[in-house]
Amino acid sequence: MCEFNELGELHSLLLELLIDFDKLCKDLDINYYLSGGTLLGAVRHHGFIPWDDDADVMLLRKDYELLLKASMNMRINNRKIFSLNNKTFARDYARFVRTDYYKEEDFVIKEDCPYLGIDIFPVDFVPEKKWLFNIQCLILHYLKILLDISNTDYHTGSTKFKRFIRDCLRPILKFIGRYRLAYLTNVFCKLFNSHCEINVAAISGINGKRERWKFEDYRLQSKAEFEGYLFPIPLKYHIYLTNLYGDFMQLPPKCKRKTHGVKIQKVREDGGTNA
Repeated sequence: MCEFNELGELHSLLLELLIDFDKLCKDLDINYYLSGGTLLGAVRHHGFIPWDDDADVMLLRKDYELLLKASMNMRINNRKIFSLNNKTFARDYARFVRTDYYKEEDFVIKEDCPYLGIDIFPVDFVPEKKWLFNIQCLILHYLKILLDISNTDYHTGSTKFKRFIRDCLRPILKFIGRYRLAYLTNVFCKLFNSHCEINVAAISGINGKRERWKFEDYRLQSKAEFEGYLFPIPLKYHIYLTNLYGDFMQLPPKCKRKTHGVKIQKVREDGGTNA
């Protein structure tokens, strides 16, 4: 787990990734926003949340697909996009990584995107009818649990019973295949894109129902300072952040200021790591 003196280095590495991602999107004429805790950090701290150890961005599904297609021919030193599309990342979102640093997270299987990166979440149109949206979110909730189990090592879970259930399910899910589960999850995320046009949500993220808001509010763009650089954010960010965090300008109690259990190591020229 990153200690606070190590987080400074991690933030610097992630900032370099954000700068490169911003340039890539400008070159491709793709609109994106900072999202989740990264957007909260931009608004409340003008940079990283001091105890945060990751970075997130979001963009509309059509731009997301364009980005993934363009990434097949991307030639940026030590930069790569891991995704379901190129079968390098069994998730319903993508990751823009730097291949000069390994990232190790608690419980995640070793062959699953070993590099430090920023998460890229597609934003999909979702049903206006609350009951239909709730069903979509419920199905996705359980699909993501199965996908999470298939992407983690044994003996994970908050209780002995949950660990037992997960360990029983894991061989079955391994037989089905991580990428099949990720593909199915991705299908349900974008299920209503051609039928809806009022509400959008980055439902591939962890916040589920709270991600939904009006497309009219989403599409208006602004800029915010983040670690001395300007990055795009939604003009009506307060709607999004209130949905996710409530009183988002209020600092959480110290007991809730936790990192995700991340370790980073420099990749040596021979492919090894510097201990």
